[in-house]
Amino acid sequence: MDSSQAGSGRRLREAGDIVDLRTALDFLAQFPGQLLTTKVEVDPYLELAGVYRRVGSGTPTAPPTKIGPAMLFENVKGSSAAVVAGVLASRERTALLLGTSKERLVFDLMEALQRPVAPVSVPASAAPCQEVIIQGPLDIRQVIPPIVSTEKDAGVFLNMGLMRAEDPETGASDVTIHRMCIHGPDSLSVSFTPGRHIDVFRRKAEAMGKPLPVSVSIGLDPAIYVATS
Repeated sequence: MDSSQAGSGRRLREAGDIVDLRTALDFLAQFPGQLLTTKVEVDPYLELAGVYRRVGSGTPTAPPTKIGPAMLFENVKGSSAAVVAGVLASRERTALLLGTSKERLVFDLMEALQRPVAPVSVPASAAPCQEVIIQGPLDIRQVIPPIVSTEKDAGVFLNMGLMRAEDPETGASDVTIHRMCIHGPDSLSVSFTPGRHIDVFRRKAEAMGKPLPVSVSIGLDPAIYVATS
């Protein structure tokens, strides 16, 4: 295992240099104990989660559990994709990624809410998410490592999925974070908390006899996850 290597190998001096997950990992790699990268093959069925549980949180152990590094698994059995865990698992690491201290983190987030930054529209043809395009029939199980974290999991899960939907009546949008169970090549299930915005959108769409279009994004800039939550 190596704690000095990350996504693209670039060295970033400031949190402001972070523009995506790759640069976030490169940034964390500069700080001892914040990112551990392993090229050792790991099975996505129970083993991956078990390794992170022991290294990242020190469990099983008596409380309080320790706060370990984020982990980047570069060799996941049966998959060409890497898996990262624990990027936002500690207040100190989250603060580093946002360019503040763990003591100032909550205060800075509250201040940021008072000074929102207007979004910038990017043409679909220029969007970074178009870096890899898969056309034709899609089996998500062949693209996403099939992670099962515990023996009692209902199945293979896609974790930290950022889901966006729009109100079918007003066009207002909502973005939420979900853990999604993969049931088939192009089938996922997700639990919507009653009363939350995205569930209201779903109910409206059902009443209108229409499906509710959604998008799911994973592996984003950590700041986007923080803003969403």
